[in-house]
Amino acid sequence: MKYSIFLLITVFTINLFAQTKLENGEQIYFSKAAEKQIHQNRSLTSLNYSWGAEINISNHEGEDSRYPRMAIGNDGTAYCVFTDRGYQSLGYAANQKIVFTKKIAGQDWTASEVIDENGYPSKNNSISAIAVDDNNNVHVVFLSWAFENFRHVMVYTMYSNMLQTWSTPVEISTGGGSIYDTHPIQIVLSDTGNPLVIWGEDNRIDEDVEKVYGTYFDGSTWSEDVLISGNDTLEAVQPVVEKIDGNRAMIVYKKQVENEADSLQLEYGFFDFDDNTFSNFNAIPNTKTTTNLLGYNYDLAYAPTATENNLYLAYWTHEYPVVGDLTDKVNIVNYGINDDTFSLSGYELSFTVNTYLYKKTLNLACNSESELSVVYNNIQTGVTEVSNYSNTNGFSTPESVSTDPSTVSGNYPSAQFNPDDKLCVVFTDERNDTGSGYIERDVFYREGTDISTNIKKSTTNNSFSIYPNPANNQLTIDNGQLTIKNIQILDVTGKVVKQIVMSSELKTSTRIQIKDLEKGVYFVKLGNHTHKFIKQ
Repeated sequence: MKYSIFLLITVFTINLFAQTKLENGEQIYFSKAAEKQIHQNRSLTSLNYSWGAEINISNHEGEDSRYPRMAIGNDGTAYCVFTDRGYQSLGYAANQKIVFTKKIAGQDWTASEVIDENGYPSKNNSISAIAVDDNNNVHVVFLSWAFENFRHVMVYTMYSNMLQTWSTPVEISTGGGSIYDTHPIQIVLSDTGNPLVIWGEDNRIDEDVEKVYGTYFDGSTWSEDVLISGNDTLEAVQPVVEKIDGNRAMIVYKKQVENEADSLQLEYGFFDFDDNTFSNFNAIPNTKTTTNLLGYNYDLAYAPTATENNLYLAYWTHEYPVVGDLTDKVNIVNYGINDDTFSLSGYELSFTVNTYLYKKTLNLACNSESELSVVYNNIQTGVTEVSNYSNTNGFSTPESVSTDPSTVSGNYPSAQFNPDDKLCVVFTDERNDTGSGYIERDVFYREGTDISTNIKKSTTNNSFSIYPNPANNQLTIDNGQLTIKNIQILDVTGKVVKQIVMSSELKTSTRIQIKDLEKGVYFVKLGNHTHKFIKQ
């Protein structure tokens, strides 16, 4: 490969300008020195997560477990796939396998299960991706080594929730061994559960030129691979995909700029699940850069609200002056889906670093209120961190997800909110590495409730009300239009600490005694509706 694009678009010009839209649809930019002043003068908002315990879900001592990806079903079950080595010693034909585990809400993680053995027993398989549909069927794709030039083929398998079995893995890419495994692969599902799979770093046209491809399942068969980054000599890599409204998915990747061999830019387009078509792909304005820095990445998160049909794009940028501090930054771009416009947020999250060689990785998650959490690996400090973001308040002060300093690896974290709006995170950690040869990584899971931003929707859910709040000995519940026979009180870990079964259906209001509760934050749950309160 003559020219490597392993690196995130480093958006220098977009840091200097914000955006409006002209009547003819063209986009213009104006100086935002005032916004820069806001960055310099404002304080970060506070963040206060109540975290559960860190759980080692790979639990494969002395081996290397990595590349975890997670999806959460509508019943709250968390599913995780990752790559694990050391299986030849357990009697397998190949050493490196794709492993699956799940956590049903309120239960422990299941024992790890190899899912690529049927059909691919002798292959060393690599990066995987996961999605779960509305029927809680689990869809997994992974890269299987093709024994040539360290390249791979794309393989798909599905776990049937009804049959409780995995399907036989099938090869779905048609280019032979053409896919490299530097960056994550992507899978999203249609409204009916049909998969769309996207990947980059595919050199089937020219071994010196990497491209972005996709394939989709139409309900009966997989399509031929579709070249979506253009049939030209320009390299394109590292796609990210997000399901949005109208049974569509948005795709973003980075690509060389024509006639500018040292320049990169982000391009975006869409896939329509209704007619199985890709749109044209266009450059995201002002994302051209001539800077290459290893490992910079970006992610998308769909965040509709009652007033906006919005999608977030978060990406790393940098300032590496000849004199002064080296600075990495996370920036947010708002994409207005209805009017097809991009606008740079007036906020940024900055880090002083001592080298530009650290790999920068992040993942986005939105809760049910479309509040954004940015989860990233801070390789400078060796921990996985989270910062919440809103267009009104900007970024919160980062908070650590992992507890063991200086051990987090460069693998991408994977984060998602469960139906109870707990932030669930899986990440890779080297705390148990003995330094005896291969890196010995483990996959950890942790979940937390953000008390500071009221992720439990306590102030916005008007289906019922509670008072007084804070409360000392007694709490009154006015249930509004709800008809409920069961009242639960949960602590911040989600544990039910009090349950009241009504002798008849609750139709107006009732008082419950809470004097036996310890001081702290709790949640009243009526059916699927929740309110937060504070016990004084």
